[in-house]
Amino acid sequence: MKLRNSVLACLLTGMGLLASCGVTEVPDLVASAAFVDFGVVSPGDTAQGSVTISNSGAAAAQVAEPSIEGDDDGVFFLAGGEWPAEIGAGESVELVLNFVPVSEGSWTGTLTVAADLSGAISGGGGGGGAFSLTASTVSVALIGRSEGDEGDDDDSSGDDDDTSGDDDTSGDDDTSGDDDTASGPDEDGDGYTAEADGGSDCDDSDPTVSPAGLEQCDGIDNDCDGDVDEDAIDTSTWHLDSDSDGYGGSFLTEQACDAPTGYVNNSDDCDDLVASVYPGATELCNGVDEDCDGVVDDNAPAAPTWYLDNDGDGVGGFWLTQ
Repeated sequence: MKLRNSVLACLLTGMGLLASCGVTEVPDLVASAAFVDFGVVSPGDTAQGSVTISNSGAAAAQVAEPSIEGDDDGVFFLAGGEWPAEIGAGESVELVLNFVPVSEGSWTGTLTVAADLSGAISGGGGGGGAFSLTASTVSVALIGRSEGDEGDDDDSSGDDDDTSGDDDTSGDDDTSGDDDTASGPDEDGDGYTAEADGGSDCDDSDPTVSPAGLEQCDGIDNDCDGDVDEDAIDTSTWHLDSDSDGYGGSFLTEQACDAPTGYVNNSDDCDDLVASVYPGATELCNGVDEDCDGVVDDNAPAAPTWYLDNDGDGVGGFWLTQ
């Protein structure tokens, strides 16, 4: 019971948290891109894309098989790889992915890679116990589209490139299944008519903006839902700065386009509960690594001078000092 309570107390203190539990080195996964865009692929064909996952932390990352979730798990999948795998500190691995659509349409998914942190914590009375928790997780958006390969936009009998020189054979914008809809023209060819013409496209001059668009950190309502930059696919990782010294810890993070209140863009603080401890801080003679360089009390400006007592009489000479 003492061990269990000790572990719980460590976890509930929040991220600084685990240093008090004896965990000082953790993995930190980083993706080389926020999303992988496979482009336009004909039904039944295969397109490949890749993303590099790096471990910028100080401990090896024990990674289970990455998961893929989305509109249809069957169109996106990993190409090979042996799991579980280890990514050493400072090392990286390239994940190759396939996009295989079975019909025309658009798909989105999310690739999630998680690293487990394992170790031992000493409980009351000197006992020890094992624990495991997710130390770092990174997600990458997957984007794929599929269109027919007939050489035109939609059908062979009445679209933008037939011999009649009109949008379709009947002289109307939508009777043959082409780019336009019954409510009006689709100026940017994204399948949605402008709101001004009774449709739902909030910007019919930009094919990346429509109700099927993917939100990005660009100050634009890409998915036409009335909100800007919400749940964007290219957000940044922000780290909680508990002691407000400008340096964040490794454990509590938020994904957002801009820094949330109290969060910073780094995880360099070796003790995020003490404002006087951060990279570059002045080292003191107190048994604490103030400057987070891994060495305690090094180059402290107020360090006393010590004289060699070669004969052990309690009085040092003045030649050799430390």
